[in-house]
Amino acid sequence: MPLPPLPPLWMPAAEPGAVPIWYYAAAPPGTSQRKPRIWTVFLAFAVAFLAFIVAQFVVLGIAALLLMKGGESFSSSRDFVEALQQVIVEPKVVILFGLLSQMIILGVAVVAVYFSPVPMVRRLRLGRSKLPLWAYPLVIGGALAIAVFYGPIAEFITRRLHAPGGTLKLLEDVLTHLTPAQAVAAVLVVGVLPGLAEEWLFRGYIQTRLSERLGRWWAIVITALLFGLMHLDPVQSPFAAIFGVYLGYLAEQSGSIRPTMVCHMANNTFQVLLAVSVKSQTAPSQSQERAVFIASAILLAGSVVYLHFNGRKWNTVNSATPASSFPS
Repeated sequence: MPLPPLPPLWMPAAEPGAVPIWYYAAAPPGTSQRKPRIWTVFLAFAVAFLAFIVAQFVVLGIAALLLMKGGESFSSSRDFVEALQQVIVEPKVVILFGLLSQMIILGVAVVAVYFSPVPMVRRLRLGRSKLPLWAYPLVIGGALAIAVFYGPIAEFITRRLHAPGGTLKLLEDVLTHLTPAQAVAAVLVVGVLPGLAEEWLFRGYIQTRLSERLGRWWAIVITALLFGLMHLDPVQSPFAAIFGVYLGYLAEQSGSIRPTMVCHMANNTFQVLLAVSVKSQTAPSQSQERAVFIASAILLAGSVVYLHFNGRKWNTVNSATPASSFPS
């Protein structure tokens, strides 16, 4: 389904229901404008990606120092590695890595916007969304439905790769053994913070910039692929890419990343709470699983159809050429 062309940057202030001027990032048609540079997008991603890897080694080094200071003796390097593997999956270490990695991603987004001539709210599309409040439960349900449908895919990938489940399995194992304080920290660091940091960088900075130069669909797909690559996991990365397409489409159709932040936070928080409470749950029956799949299909289809038809209406704006333009 084709997306409508990018709307003009300006909007007459007197027009009822005019889209706020900070929403638009492209200059009005008919005005002279240099094509926006996109190498800054890939530079920002490369910096975040490398810093993310460095963060893993930093946390690994901290875990090794704590292990050596514990006074425990090891008969061989293999024993030390096995003990280190036990330390890095402790809840406090996993939460520390989550906090460090998300702060890096958020920092890259903020620095990238700092060097942009466009104000932060416009560059990241942080302004008011055209999505009405009553539609938020619908798009959140669509986001959660993607996780439901990805479950069988994750199991297939795990069997094909003979892997223990990757990062998703690791998080599930860690989150099932949390104290109440650690559970609260996990909700904030694993559930809420990525919805802010990752959306600012990917759907905010990267996708907005790419859409100005390459068009909306290319921007959605490229950003989703980079989002998947960032997770560095054979099981989690495909889910992140698929989820990224949904979030990218939501951002383009609603004109803001506010709904994507809410959906991202809701998905992650739901997964954390589900993992925390899984030890007290019984396995669902086939009829319950079937009901969940049907409800998920309805929610996902309903949210996409709603965004498609209403997005076209929202993006129909006056395209007359104004006397001035704005920097890109």
